[in-house]
Amino acid sequence: MVDKHTFQMYEQLFCEQEWLTHVKDTRRAKHIIYKANLICQNIFLFDDPLDMECCYIPHYFKDIDWVFTPNGDDEWIFMLNRQGFMVELSQAFLLTKEEKYIQKWKELAFDWIEKVGVKNETNQTAWRVIDTGIRCRNWVTSLLLFQHLAPLSEAEEHRIKDSLELQVKDIFANYKKKYLLSNWGVLGVTGILAVDLLYPAILTKEARGWAWNQFEQQLRIQFYRDGFHWEQSPLYQFEVLMSSATVMMHYEYLKREMPFSVRESLLKGVQATYYLEDLSGKLLALHDSDPVDIRIERDCLNAIFSMDEAVRTDEYLLYVGMKFRHTQMDSEKKALYSGEASGNIIYKNAEKDLFYSLNNGKHGSGHGHACLGNFTLSLGGTPFIVDPGRGTYMESPLRNYLKSEYTHNVIILDGQPTTVPKGSWEYEQVGNPVAQSVYEDDEIQISEVVYAGKTAEHANTCFRRIVLFFKEPFYVVILDIVDAPGMHRASRAFQLHPSVAVTEEGESLKLVSAGSHVFMQQLQADQIKVKDSLYSPQYNQLQSNKRIVAEQSFEDVGIFATVLSKEKVHLQEVIVKQDGVPTKVEKNYMYGFEIKGVEDKDNVHIFYAHKDTFKGNKLYFHEETPLYGRLNIKTHQGNKRMD
Repeated sequence: MVDKHTFQMYEQLFCEQEWLTHVKDTRRAKHIIYKANLICQNIFLFDDPLDMECCYIPHYFKDIDWVFTPNGDDEWIFMLNRQGFMVELSQAFLLTKEEKYIQKWKELAFDWIEKVGVKNETNQTAWRVIDTGIRCRNWVTSLLLFQHLAPLSEAEEHRIKDSLELQVKDIFANYKKKYLLSNWGVLGVTGILAVDLLYPAILTKEARGWAWNQFEQQLRIQFYRDGFHWEQSPLYQFEVLMSSATVMMHYEYLKREMPFSVRESLLKGVQATYYLEDLSGKLLALHDSDPVDIRIERDCLNAIFSMDEAVRTDEYLLYVGMKFRHTQMDSEKKALYSGEASGNIIYKNAEKDLFYSLNNGKHGSGHGHACLGNFTLSLGGTPFIVDPGRGTYMESPLRNYLKSEYTHNVIILDGQPTTVPKGSWEYEQVGNPVAQSVYEDDEIQISEVVYAGKTAEHANTCFRRIVLFFKEPFYVVILDIVDAPGMHRASRAFQLHPSVAVTEEGESLKLVSAGSHVFMQQLQADQIKVKDSLYSPQYNQLQSNKRIVAEQSFEDVGIFATVLSKEKVHLQEVIVKQDGVPTKVEKNYMYGFEIKGVEDKDNVHIFYAHKDTFKGNKLYFHEETPLYGRLNIKTHQGNKRMD
């Protein structure tokens, strides 16, 4: 059994320096006690930000059935068997010193052992590798928190140890090579390493070496060099980071050596999380992620890794304890995350109250959505243009719809999506991200993505989306270019948050939410519609919302502009001429338009050349302004060539 000094050292270091004083009156502490009281009555709900398949509808068991789902979704069974509530019971005990929470912990643990603690054909849903790994980690975390103050009897601890040994053996027996590249692998292996921390006799030297080797390879291969997790889902990036960081934290509390630097391996992934939290503290809902409040989880990572970013409240101490109390003040962060490897561009400018994302990454795992070129926008922490969410993992038309291009803010050519989901976890076809680039100075920020697809006739198609953010005046311009031979019709959609109301005001659509507003205007659209759509704010939840769809026919090359502004503007095309040629130039070679603001100083001209000029002079003019290159911008501050 575990040396009692181990538990004593952990609990005393965790709770030193008046830990209780710091956390007892926090909102999260009160919620933990509330949930622990529900659990004591066999009432379960899953509302933690990192509950992968949350369910806010509580369910009561008279007698717990560990393989029963009250809503027909097996994901509920998986959540039940991960047993995050075991940690909440131990936290509630530390907060109140009420023995009922430990008695309930024992009751649940031994009930699980008795009913499903030996794997067989009837209880497979309680024994998936991912859930078993999480359950092992939650049991170990719980024991570390309460065993010193309310110890299990020797017989009880033997039962827990024997069960953990069976669970670890099952992870080994069912581990697949593909888990090297999966959050399943990390969550399974960290469960093994957590158990090994307390009960090292369970593993042989060879098994321990294998587990650490797998863990090291997982962390090396699963993160792009820019810190984004390969599955492209912020939710699952947090799952991997928090699981790994928790085990690392346990080892550091107990002063146990690790065969490699977990801290160093996770650092870039942790640094990237700054950009996965929007200005309101919500998680970027890219792919299978929900826009949940992620501030406490980020504070935990900031504390454990001593990041140069201040924590927001003391609530993170509920999870990391006083050894990792963080007092670092904020340092200035770059507004731009360029995602040169992952393909994700995120712009987080607190001074301008702007948060936007632009996706051009590989689709990742089955958690990936069909969203090449996808754009989202929040102003002042208020979401306006959003991802649709995930809704469910069950095979259903809803799952397919929410994963599809029809609910994302992308370009669809001739009604034929570039990326097509097949069921809940597979694809019929996918587009190919080609390139992305970024630029920023004091006046403007520019992001560009390029990806490839096929027309309905299987001809190659190139999609290009350029986002230009003018800081003063405040304009966000989305320039879309589609290069496809023949006659086509392009559709550009913008999925709105359910809180956003849409009204027509002259040439513009006015989008209003939570006291904020933005005007949207389209150039080169012969049809603009506001349609009904569906939005999932969290797993198992669904709301109605609106989406704006702009359509335009074109031949060979289509160039379209969408302008978002805080004040009404007027858009108009302008005449561009080639030097030495008196007639207006074809827009494929140089296309120009003007944004006319409230005052003359707010006027902006944008010129874009899609094709290279190989006949005649390469110099172009708008009035007296000379133009050369692919992207030219004219403001009251002067002219810029951006290529």
